[in-house]
Amino acid sequence: MKISCVIATYNGEKYIAEQLESLFYQTRQFDEVLIFDDCSTDLTVKIVKQFIREKHLNNWFVSVNEINKGFSKNFFEGLQKATGDFIFLCDQDDIWYKDKVQRMTDIMLDQPQINILSGGYKPLVSKSMDSLSKIYYFFNNKFSKKDKKVVLQRFKKNSVYTTRPGWTYCIRKEFLDSCKNLYHNYSSHDGFFWRYGMINDSFYNFNCETGQFRRTSNSASSFSNSKENKVRREIELSKNYRQICLDMLKYLSTTDVPRKRYKQKIYIKTIKYLEARIIFLENRSMKNFIKVSIFSGYTRKVWYAKDCLNMLGKL
Repeated sequence: MKISCVIATYNGEKYIAEQLESLFYQTRQFDEVLIFDDCSTDLTVKIVKQFIREKHLNNWFVSVNEINKGFSKNFFEGLQKATGDFIFLCDQDDIWYKDKVQRMTDIMLDQPQINILSGGYKPLVSKSMDSLSKIYYFFNNKFSKKDKKVVLQRFKKNSVYTTRPGWTYCIRKEFLDSCKNLYHNYSSHDGFFWRYGMINDSFYNFNCETGQFRRTSNSASSFSNSKENKVRREIELSKNYRQICLDMLKYLSTTDVPRKRYKQKIYIKTIKYLEARIIFLENRSMKNFIKVSIFSGYTRKVWYAKDCLNMLGKL
């Protein structure tokens, strides 16, 4: 059995050394660590190479892209180069607990029905984060289960939206190979695996903290943005998710999965919500807001909170 770790980096000089340290001191070592840098303009690559050299890590490799690919594409293409039976995804600024790899690998070995296993985390929230993000991560941590059970993540109304960060994922290589040709750049890499794992009833979560999830104002999942760009970004995001739902319906039309008709119904209604949301964001009115509210069960709570703020003119 071989275990791989894939890291995507870009201008991560501030925290990359701490991230690498937490990988190096794992109780179960990786058989290969593949680091793909997306044309960083800071000292990220220098720090990584120095770390590899000083620790004499012959099975750690760093590659610098010739052109900037973007975060998700860089990550997804990197994953396809991994050769391990189990592949761990890793960001550039988090902190892994030293037994993360050992515990998650043992679970994957013991439960072959799991194609993707995610783990819990403790938010490490920067003071620079906006208030909405701070509130979200506070309650997310407060209500996260920590009973150390391994639980199937059942498909439900809002399952199109990712709720587990990619760095907590361990993916079975066979599953990656089976769905890699379905990936499109308008989907995040972790969202892609989340949805295909969920739709096949093979995405599980380990209800135990496996590391610290660093959140800053520059984080990809931060809700902070300049006022003039927020609505435009929400429109683009909704359009992307609409296309993702269409992709999933196409996949369902050619694949036998558990509760197939139920899942098709959910994606159809999610599309209706997204279409109503796009109209509302483009033309804010009470009439359009009511249409969004009708389908609010098919979205993330934080999205609906944003829509309410937008209706009040405070987004």
